[in-house]
Amino acid sequence: MAYCVKCGVELEPGAKKCPLCNTPVVLPFEQTETFDTPYPVYQKKPKLKIGKGTAMVVVGLVLLLPLLITLISNLTINHELTWSLYVISSLLTFYVMVASIVMLKEKPVLAIVVIGLDIEAFLMFINYMTQGQWFLIFALPLVAVVTVFAIIIAILCRKHLIKVPTLVSVSMLFSGILCIVIEILLCVLVKENIVLLWSLYPFATMFILSIVVWVIFRSKSIVEKLKKKFFI
Repeated sequence: MAYCVKCGVELEPGAKKCPLCNTPVVLPFEQTETFDTPYPVYQKKPKLKIGKGTAMVVVGLVLLLPLLITLISNLTINHELTWSLYVISSLLTFYVMVASIVMLKEKPVLAIVVIGLDIEAFLMFINYMTQGQWFLIFALPLVAVVTVFAIIIAILCRKHLIKVPTLVSVSMLFSGILCIVIEILLCVLVKENIVLLWSLYPFATMFILSIVVWVIFRSKSIVEKLKKKFFI
């Protein structure tokens, strides 16, 4: 049973207005109108992404400024290309490295190979400019060793054949081996007998630490305790 909200007259079922005062009848359970919500509906805005091509163009234009300034300065002062070649080659090497890093996620192996060859080419150019009076015998093999290791790790990660704890352990062991390689190359550079002295200390340290890391992450109980301890 319903009554008029204005005059209180009893209304017949289904009445649209009061027969006495003509006031529209509004029943709560019969309301069909829609009302605006007090707050606007949140709509997530799409993230604007910068294209890789656009990013490389911007980087190229930024590097073009010091390149031109260096080139003009060298030609103006010396009337020939001399010291500016070092700056130009450095900027070009850096640009190739940035371009390789951009494609690192999609093609990691190719990116690492390009970075390695890029650095090797730069070192050979420096050696050429100094007429062989540089440490190419030391730098070239060192970059090659690091590049090969990075390629192997990239392939294993790409194929999901290595986990993060193992990756950390292997990387620590490699850093110790790299110290030995550095000392061997230094002995070759100064033309002395290969005798391992200082490199054995970091190698032994990194070897033990790599085993400790591997053992820790192999034990689930230790991992759980570490997570609770450091709130991971």
